[in-house]
Amino acid sequence: MKRLYFATAILIFFASGIHAQQEISNLTLPEVGDTLRTAFDNDPQNLDVGTPGTDKSWDFSSLMGLSSETIILDASSGTNASSFPSANQRIELTMTQELYYNKQENSVELIGFAGDDPFGFGLQSVLAYDPPRIERSLPFIYEDVNSSSSRLQLKIPASDLPQEVLDQLPSTAVDSIQLTVDAVREDVVDAWGDLTLPTKTFGALRERRYEITTSTLEVKLGNLPWSDVTDFVTNSYPELAPDTSLNYYFWGDVKEPLAIVDVNHNDESDVISVTYKSDMTTVDIPYIKRNKVDVIAYPNPAIEEVRFDFRNLEIGNYTLKIFNILGQEVWSDQYQVRGNQTISVDLEDMKKGTYLYSLIDQYDKVLTTKRLVVLKP
Repeated sequence: MKRLYFATAILIFFASGIHAQQEISNLTLPEVGDTLRTAFDNDPQNLDVGTPGTDKSWDFSSLMGLSSETIILDASSGTNASSFPSANQRIELTMTQELYYNKQENSVELIGFAGDDPFGFGLQSVLAYDPPRIERSLPFIYEDVNSSSSRLQLKIPASDLPQEVLDQLPSTAVDSIQLTVDAVREDVVDAWGDLTLPTKTFGALRERRYEITTSTLEVKLGNLPWSDVTDFVTNSYPELAPDTSLNYYFWGDVKEPLAIVDVNHNDESDVISVTYKSDMTTVDIPYIKRNKVDVIAYPNPAIEEVRFDFRNLEIGNYTLKIFNILGQEVWSDQYQVRGNQTISVDLEDMKKGTYLYSLIDQYDKVLTTKRLVVLKP
């Protein structure tokens, strides 16, 4: 959850022009009306982020993911614009979630969030970062080092809380709760060189972003001071445990980030996922419709392996089945899915031909059925 709002979900989307591979100015900061295109691969294979230094070469040509679009919108047109008077840009994470930004001449700040609360309480919230979260500060030069901090805080009367939340608290006499999430981040521009994506090679600056988030849950009992109960509820809400994230951002002469690489902070050779600039004209990278429950196979046609990308699923158990043209089941497996997830299937034992694949929920309801074409050399 915290990764979504302090690293992955924001995705930043604010890059600039590159000069001699060592400096970025503000020439191409996105403007209202721009459409930014990215793809997401949460099963990257044999990806190496490399080491710090100059004149590097990064090969990300094997990335394969689903493409999506983000439109930079005028903040004044937002449902919650009045809560963020200094914002001039916004993006829609979902149909019910918005991020508000203040784009200045040489910087971009994330001011706040509005919509379904990011903490999972099922409430509508308007949350402001204090201070605003610095997302871009220009000019952007090799060996730049920047430190920053931000805070989100949510106060909720006990009467507004779901019963399952109240049941986890150490007292039944709670008047209200206060959840605070603090983030401390250090950014280092530690390398420059050439980055090869599936469709093109770009000159790039690499920025290492290391972030630690700490959550505190407090309760208010009558006239007593706020009491910290974080340790009492961490087992029920593991999202409240301290969290560390490490991401490498690659910036170039386009408005999207060239790549955002999420790695295991304990083992940087373990690449978790990559968001990267998408070429929407690439045939074998399908476009995903925001908020639509779906499962997409790619590449399709496939030869040796196919990936199935589950999109926007409620948490639960699902079965994926593949049928031949006669309707006979030739493969199936079960998965516990929450939201978005990608799995890979080996096609070595499948013959050349046309197949159908179906996603079935835990109530045996078929959510979707689509065609899969298998090719053989």
